[in-house]
Amino acid sequence: MTEKTKQKEILYVIKNHLLMYKKGQRYRTFKEICELLNLSEKELIQYIDILNEVTNEAVTVKFNNETPTFNHRKKEYKTHEFHIPKNKFKLCFVSDKHIGHKDDRIQYVHEVYEEAEKRGVDLVFDLGDLLNGPIEKAKKHSKVKIGNLEDSIIAAQKFHQSKIPTHFLAGNHDIGFMDTDGCDIGKLIEQECKNLYFLNNLFAPIEINGLRLNLSHGYIEQKYLHFIKLFKEYKFLTINDPHIILQGHFHRDHVSENNDTILCQVPSLRYSDEQINQNSTKAYGNNIGAIFLSVEENRNEYDLCFEEMEIIETKKLVKVAEYTKKR
Repeated sequence: MTEKTKQKEILYVIKNHLLMYKKGQRYRTFKEICELLNLSEKELIQYIDILNEVTNEAVTVKFNNETPTFNHRKKEYKTHEFHIPKNKFKLCFVSDKHIGHKDDRIQYVHEVYEEAEKRGVDLVFDLGDLLNGPIEKAKKHSKVKIGNLEDSIIAAQKFHQSKIPTHFLAGNHDIGFMDTDGCDIGKLIEQECKNLYFLNNLFAPIEINGLRLNLSHGYIEQKYLHFIKLFKEYKFLTINDPHIILQGHFHRDHVSENNDTILCQVPSLRYSDEQINQNSTKAYGNNIGAIFLSVEENRNEYDLCFEEMEIIETKKLVKVAEYTKKR
């Protein structure tokens, strides 16, 4: 094994198996990681420095009485900046397609992208769970289909044929493939699918012409946005003092405002046949759909208009809310 290959493997293990939070489990300590990888404290710090240079999030190391520990609560994230050369632009937000699931509603995904092209959308953002990857509870519940990486990637290649670029988070189902197949799933999807660009695992701050948006899959906080005490809980959500926070994972829609921050939960693009036949999607808070955002830049403010695309019952755009935000 070459030194470069060894370094790559160690970085992968540190990031995807030892530093990533998994529900119901605690983070590994600095000492535990040193012992598991047979590294000295100095060597592990060097690997963390390398990891922080090549990934979109950074883990800081703090020292308590000269003993190094990971400061997970102060994880830093790279802000992805986008420039659209006009003062009126349109965005689309989708989430939870679960491609590869037997109920993965590919036709609805196509309908959203067709509407996006028709409306002249400039960028699409996907809040995660593109694929129906394996998750922990699948081991206990026979009704939960365990995803297959190869089949899911092939299906994903078919669903995304739009010319509009889509920038995406990896959700908890996507990340499940990291454990079972030993791959960097975000980069693999970007590599295998045209016009899909990886942002980060689970969370990423972005900025578009100065408009600040924080995208969260929702798996880290495990709590609906409108129930979170902003600036007190889950402080990573308010990195860069965002105008808007968007969240997926929960398969329901909601738009409101809290502490001068717009909160937007993005609906799912997958529901089971049983839920559709029983017309029970409303009970979950939404129809199957997507969120469209129209932005008009003025000298000192942004005019924002949120619309939800409802698919099953009406297949139409419904205006949800309008806001004006200072630049």
